[in-house]
Amino acid sequence: MSTLTSVPSFDMPALTLDLLDNAPELFSAFREYAEVVQRSAEASMTPRLHAMVRLAVALAIPNEDLASRCLKLARQHASAADIAGAVNAASHLRSGAAIAYGRLVFKLMEPAQASSAEGTGRAQMALDREYMTKLRKASPAPFDAMAKLSMARQKSPVISALDHELISVAIGTVTQCVYCLEVHGNKAKEVGATDQQIADAVHIAIAARYEATLHEWAAVAD
Repeated sequence: MSTLTSVPSFDMPALTLDLLDNAPELFSAFREYAEVVQRSAEASMTPRLHAMVRLAVALAIPNEDLASRCLKLARQHASAADIAGAVNAASHLRSGAAIAYGRLVFKLMEPAQASSAEGTGRAQMALDREYMTKLRKASPAPFDAMAKLSMARQKSPVISALDHELISVAIGTVTQCVYCLEVHGNKAKEVGATDQQIADAVHIAIAARYEATLHEWAAVAD
């Protein structure tokens, strides 16, 4: 198992030297936050899983420069199979968010009174699942082929269920998919994730979104 590393997984000074000069309190606060997130996640998840989650999140954002840095970190702590599993999780969850919301086109095409079923929150989300059936009936062949993506991962898992679900929680945070967060948050608990691990996955996503924006700034300000 990898040991905790004191080397930050990001490089704030190189990214934002001018920002630190002109607004030191603001960007130093982020540097401190990112370092705390890394230490907490490495302790609760291991450096291996922290690196895998960061890589998957960077791909899901997506930001090429951040993903490149995250890949270097992942190669230090994780195997090639681990990395393949993280990449698949990122791909699967990004497409999953599209599935979750794409099915709602059938809800939005209904008359207003038909689509205004009572209930909010989880009750409404449960009702929304009915539109998955309409999506399948409208075009069965692509839907069935799509379903095989999930079945393939379940039959031949490259990474553990715990790894996959924590990565999924982080990506659901990035994609802002409430359906993904509901499903994978509950599954993460079912396979043994602690509340701290779930919270740390969310914090990895938050820090990565901020860091990705800094990479975008560095690209245009260079």
